[in-house]
Amino acid sequence: VSLLPLVRTRLSGRGVVTSGLAMGLSILSKIPTAVLVPACICFLLFWAPVRRRTLTAVVWIATLSAVLAVYLLYGALRGELFPLSGPGPDGYPRPSLIGGLLWEASRGRDGGLINPQSQFWHFVGVWIQADPVLVVGGTAGSFLCLMAIRSNRAAGLLGLATFSWWALFGRGGVVEIYHLIPAIPLLALCLAIACHIVVSAVRSLGNLRSTIIRSLLAEDLRDPVVAALLVSWIVLGLLVRAAWTILAQWFSSHAWARSIVLRKILSIDPRALVAAVILTAMVLSGYRSPTLGFAANHVLLWNEQRTAGQRAAIDWVTRHVPASSTLLVESFMWPDLHDGAHGKVWMHAFPYVQAEHERRIREGILHNDWRGIDYLVGGRILLNFAYRTPHPRYVSTILVTEALRHAEIVAAFNNPNYPVWVFRVDHTGGP
Repeated sequence: VSLLPLVRTRLSGRGVVTSGLAMGLSILSKIPTAVLVPACICFLLFWAPVRRRTLTAVVWIATLSAVLAVYLLYGALRGELFPLSGPGPDGYPRPSLIGGLLWEASRGRDGGLINPQSQFWHFVGVWIQADPVLVVGGTAGSFLCLMAIRSNRAAGLLGLATFSWWALFGRGGVVEIYHLIPAIPLLALCLAIACHIVVSAVRSLGNLRSTIIRSLLAEDLRDPVVAALLVSWIVLGLLVRAAWTILAQWFSSHAWARSIVLRKILSIDPRALVAAVILTAMVLSGYRSPTLGFAANHVLLWNEQRTAGQRAAIDWVTRHVPASSTLLVESFMWPDLHDGAHGKVWMHAFPYVQAEHERRIREGILHNDWRGIDYLVGGRILLNFAYRTPHPRYVSTILVTEALRHAEIVAAFNNPNYPVWVFRVDHTGGP
């Protein structure tokens, strides 16, 4: 929504304000979308009328800042805007908005783009293996869209936005496999628009010479950016024309190329053919991807039971664990232990994050001691929470970690996608 008002035929003041409001609301709902702010500012400075470029950018920034000021004001009224020393009312370090943002920005610094061993390059390889057409094609398409910003500002803005996401990933911070999800729509749009641009260019190759001559005589050629874009378009046009000539010669040398069916296919709009080819390639690459799990099971979407291990763990706990026990569990199990559907209620079953962070449970029920825990139930998420560094609450002792160190597995449900384990804590162990 924040990008749409900027790419209309006529850039109006109302569109600029609407875009700023939408961007502010998106940042309030998901802070990483702030990475698109520089792309929008660059686009406004590039595309807005020359006499109003600075004013347009200032209005957009002011509107965005006014929305974000609500968040800052809320933090200031709660006394949680700036980092403060000393514990808060609950005994933990005082939270702060600025302190949290600084801590988030400092996590996992590993060099990013300039370090071949960084998390960024590791997950780039994983993403390419999972869907090479979308990741590689979408990135190349975003570059082509950026080149076409003069003639297609919607494409240019999408290219800027896509490269902004890649800049966020490659900055050298924490990167997870699911971080690509917000960029998927942008990559798909850039891939589609780039295909449209290339096919349209191929169809208009007859006017290539006159177009180049007109561009050479244009006054804007004195601009280095325009000159570089012009050279890129000339090289691209020559490459496409050469490829098209080679393809035509290859087709003409085969008898089957003169069949009626092939002629009917070639008579279809080339953009539709290119779209069909790309969609087919994406589907085939996805079904051959070991990362997504389709390589081993092509009908995974229809016959896979990702919650089979979770349901089995719930059934085991309700049959073997006394209702008086204290359990720290993942969120999928908590409702089943409290709804009474199994004839009893486990009153001391708590989500592990809540038990670790909420003082009422940690001190009032567990007495700040891992020995107050009888069972832990969960999968990889529970283990990641227990052993990740630094812990988000900076507590001196992580109860989940200590309990796991003194626990044994009494039941395991090895679902390939998400195994679940039941740990029983040995209270007689050492400190």
